Amino acid sequence: AIETLGYRRVVLIGLSGGGWTTTLAAAIDPRIMLSLPVAGSIPCDFRHESWDFEQYCDHRWAQVANYTSLYVLAALERGRASVQMLHEADNCCFHTCHRHERIREYNTWVRSQIEGGFVTSATAGNMHEVNDRDKVVIASLIERFRANGKVSPSDLIALPFNLLAQPEADQPLTQHVI
Repeated sequence: AIETLGYRRVVLIGLSGGGWTTTLAAAIDPRIMLSLPVAGSIPCDFRHESWDFEQYCDHRWAQVANYTSLYVLAALERGRASVQMLHEADNCCFHTCHRHERIREYNTWVRSQIEGGFVTSATAGNMHEVNDRDKVVIASLIERFRANGKVSPSDLIALPFNLLAQPEADQPLTQHVI
């Protein structure tokens, strides 16, 4: 991207396997300043049952750098942000129903390891797609990134439609500067 087009800051979005690719690419390429994986992964300890081939946690790469590690790497540096987008009742993969507390726990841990920003946004929905709510979240974040050159902690706190948006007493997002 830099050599051919001159881009130094990249925004990457993907759904399902594309969301998995977004998570992986953002972990290894620091030019990806904002990553928005939609229904692409969830930590291995969730014991999810409908994995795609590349997402099995017994693969060698997953033994070295599990999903939680990839989330950390995607927002490790100041100025980078990753918003993991999941659906409450996704009929395919990575639903958030009855998982809110555990998701908040790994969000808190990831944020304790990074200088950038990370949040999981769980929206109402039962289809494995980029739904209208997701489109609003994506558009608002891209507009913030375009206008300001970054996504701020307040942008992550104020995500519309996020069912996980209840404040966390022990680790508020505002402690992390992007």
